[in-house]
Amino acid sequence: MDREDFIATLTGIAPLMRDAVLDAVTRILALAYVYKEFVEGEFRFEDFPDLDERVNAILRGLSDKGAEIARQRVRDALALLDGDYEDYEDIVESVENENEGMLWAFDMHSSNLKKLLEGWLTIAFAKGWSQADALAKIASNLDEPQTSPMWKDAIRAKMIDPNEYRFGRGYQRNIPNAMKVLAVYIITKAFMLSEQRMYANRGAAYYIRRRGSNYDCPECDSLVGYPIPIDEPFAYLHPHCLCYAEYHFPPTE
Repeated sequence: MDREDFIATLTGIAPLMRDAVLDAVTRILALAYVYKEFVEGEFRFEDFPDLDERVNAILRGLSDKGAEIARQRVRDALALLDGDYEDYEDIVESVENENEGMLWAFDMHSSNLKKLLEGWLTIAFAKGWSQADALAKIASNLDEPQTSPMWKDAIRAKMIDPNEYRFGRGYQRNIPNAMKVLAVYIITKAFMLSEQRMYANRGAAYYIRRRGSNYDCPECDSLVGYPIPIDEPFAYLHPHCLCYAEYHFPPTE
């Protein structure tokens, strides 16, 4: 198997996640603008229970879409290995269920999007933006919303409370990229552990971790270059990690 074949399964995820997020944003804006005339001050979905329920349904759909994209790419990646998908299904399940679980993680990003949209809708309604203008401005600032001059102006004008919006890991941020990073993590970890099982079944005795990138990474460098027993799980240390395993078999007599 050529490693480039595996890397190919990781490409193209970012635009899929961005399209899914923008589709959710478009549908939510269409619902929220119906309530525009009833908003005074900061906008909150929870102030309108029917709206809140419908928005939550859209966000659940966004989480499901993110998980669907990840699962399909896992299948594509595992198709590169010997054996049927079922041979590695327990590994995939363990990766999806680690910590609070894959769907919980996608739900977290969807929830962060909801909070971010409350801020954008507060600004949009206060400034009289049309629905189309709001969508265009949100879309153009998906990557770094907190650096947008419009967002900064709204904070200075006290339209929105900056204490309610926290940007960084686990909070409001580049939602499409956060979903892409999560999917890549799931795909890579499921693939590496499945590949390890495949080589163990073939009789490999150990593997050596190799760097697949050349940027400075003390975490990865500390594990590179020495034999690791085949039954010791490959450590996927951080998002965007491109390390891989070089498998070795016992010497033949």
